[in-house]
Amino acid sequence: MHGRWTRLGAATAVAVAVSTGAVLATAGLAQGASAPIVIGSCATTVEGKPGTPVELAPSAVLSSVVSAVEAVPLVGSTLAKEAGSAFAALPPIPIGSLPTGTGTISGGQIANDVAAQLGKIPVLGTVLDVVTPRLKSTLTSLCGVTVKGVNAAAAPVQQGTSSIASAARQAEQQAGLAPK
Repeated sequence: MHGRWTRLGAATAVAVAVSTGAVLATAGLAQGASAPIVIGSCATTVEGKPGTPVELAPSAVLSSVVSAVEAVPLVGSTLAKEAGSAFAALPPIPIGSLPTGTGTISGGQIANDVAAQLGKIPVLGTVLDVVTPRLKSTLTSLCGVTVKGVNAAAAPVQQGTSSIASAARQAEQQAGLAPK
């Protein structure tokens, strides 16, 4: 009888260890939210953990913004330098996130996200409607980001979890709590 209680205690200890390990692993993954990946080109490939935000550095499209402003008749050349400086000072522009597997952030999507930032530049207020279509056309044709979500970190956790489950099953079998 004493041996049976010992085996039951051992099996219970293993079950508690497995449960605690699973809770700690899940908490660690939840706390490890990824910092955004800031890219310096609107035509590139990015790889990382699925769900990681992808942001575009304003410098990646600065020349296209300045060119679109310069093309505005009469006032473009006057506004271009100030608009370029203001645009360069903006924070990185969110353009999407890494999927599970492979995907694309299209030039059109990038163009829309960049154009939305132009409204934050007061000097463009009166010419925004002229600059935006030209900029969108340029970026749609020039840009496109291939995004690859790689689940490299999860594989060892998944493998470790199955090893723990296997060890728990063996302990239960040795304790006589589960069929062999």
